[in-house]
Parts: sequence; C-alpha cells; structure tokens
Amino acid sequence: MTRELLAVEQGELAPGLPMRIGAAYYRHPAELGVPVEDVVVRTPVGPAPAWWVPTAEPGDRWAILVHGRNATRWECIRAIPALRDAGWSVLVVSYRNDPGAPAAPDGKYALGDREWEDVEAAIGFALQRGAERVLLMGWSMGGATVLRTLERTRHEQAVVGAILDSAAVDWVELIDGQLAAMRMPPPVPAVSKGMLATRLGARLVGLLGPLPIAAMRAEEHAARLRVPVLVLQGDADRTTPVAAARRFAAARPSLVSIVEFAGADHVRLWNADPRRYDAAIGDWLAGLADAPGSAARSQRA
Repeated sequence: MTRELLAVEQGELAPGLPMRIGAAYYRHPAELGVPVEDVVVRTPVGPAPAWWVPTAEPGDRWAILVHGRNATRWECIRAIPALRDAGWSVLVVSYRNDPGAPAAPDGKYALGDREWEDVEAAIGFALQRGAERVLLMGWSMGGATVLRTLERTRHEQAVVGAILDSAAVDWVELIDGQLAAMRMPPPVPAVSKGMLATRLGARLVGLLGPLPIAAMRAEEHAARLRVPVLVLQGDADRTTPVAAARRFAAARPSLVSIVEFAGADHVRLWNADPRRYDAAIGDWLAGLADAPGSAARSQRA
C-alpha cells in the first residue's frame, strides 16, 4: 500500500525511522474552533499543564479528561465537542511523567494507583474555579486512574459520574494477557503480580512502594462504585479486552452502562464511529441527574 504524505506537523521523517499509527486526531483544542486556556494544576509532585475549554455560557459542570499511558493530552480532545455540547466545561489534564509535567519520585508509572493524586488535584482546581459538579473521563490507564480517584477522592460530594474509554478495569487480566502474548511460561504472571504487590518486589523493579494489584480487578472496582459510570469499549480491543469491561458492567448493572463498538481496537472507538461515540456520551449525560453528587446518589439508591 502506498500513501501520499501531505504534511509533517511535528518532528522529522527519515528512512528507517520506527513509526506507529496513533489514534489521536487533533493536536490542540483550538483546532475545534472553541476557546481554550492554558492553565496549571498544582499536583503533589509539582505543576502540571492542562487545557481548560469553557462552555459558551458560564456553568458549574466540569469534565476532567485523563489520557492513557504513553499517550498525551491529544488523546482526549476527541471527546470535547460531545461534552461541551452537553453543557460541560472541559479540563484536559496531564499527570506525573508526562511531557512538561513533573516526574514521579521513582520515574515509574503506577497503573493509576498514584497518578490518581494528580487527578484529585485537578478536581480541587476545578472546584476553586467555580465547579460544583465534576465528571471524570479516562482512556486506557487513564480509566484505571479515574477508578482509583472515584474510590479515594476527598471530593466525593462533587463527583457525579465517570466515563471510561477502553479502560484498564482489570490489571490482573491485563498483565496475564500481555505476558501470555509474549509467550511467557505460566509461572511468570503469578510471580510478576506477586512482586508488584510486595514492598521488596516493588523495589526490585524500581517502584517506591507496592501496588495493590488484587484490588485492581473489574469486580473489585465495581463493588466500590458510588456513582454512575459509562463504559465505552471496542470488542476487538487487543490491549484491554472487552471481557473485563463486560464483567465490570455486569457486576453493577444499576450503576454501569456499557456501549460496545464492533471491530474497534484500543482507544479507537471515536475513530471507528465518531457519530455513535458522541451520541453515546450525549445520551448518557442527558440521563445523568442534574444534581450534586450526594443528591444524585440518593436518588439512585
């Protein structure tokens, strides 16, 4: 297959240069023709850059968008139109180890188990700027980060729901699948997860502390939910398999809605069907109670 190269927007191309196809379509919210402000969120590890995209009319509803591992804020821009059309101002955040953001103390990703503190700081930023109701949305590991934020936030009265796109809702299954794809022998997955969960094992792989892998399973996350969640998932996802998303949704059907995209791979749902993607978000938001978090939860009890 031969393609014509129309433009190079960043970097330089050369023969033999390794490349990969990304899912991000936009590189800056300004490409959507919407107002955008560069802001800084003060996280526990230092200042992290973010984009704030307000609605046309001032409001108190803010959506905080969290990209996945090895991605950038570009990944989140696709969701801005649907959220903004539904009346939500949007804060697209960065977190530790991102370009332009501070590094984690150990320089490692923590599967969302420590990155959630940076999202918590973003919630605080939104509340200080006038938000009263906060929606979280995350892609891939950003989805896992959103789940940890829902479970640990000090601002639970303000957080009214979450949207997960191709989210890592089950790290046990994900790690097993990745190691199996690498043709690792059966003992390796168990040993790997065991190492991550212990202080000594974590230190051996360069982490400052252990990760509670057993608590980062689909059913465990579902059991701790307190707010409605929309799951957007491709059934051809080779990174975060659809089976985990289905188990997550089935464990809490009163709170979790799932919309599957046939043939869509990891974080490529919008790319596969942008109209259906935007409609799924808009329809779900229309059904979300227009009330602060505590009142919304009591109405669903």
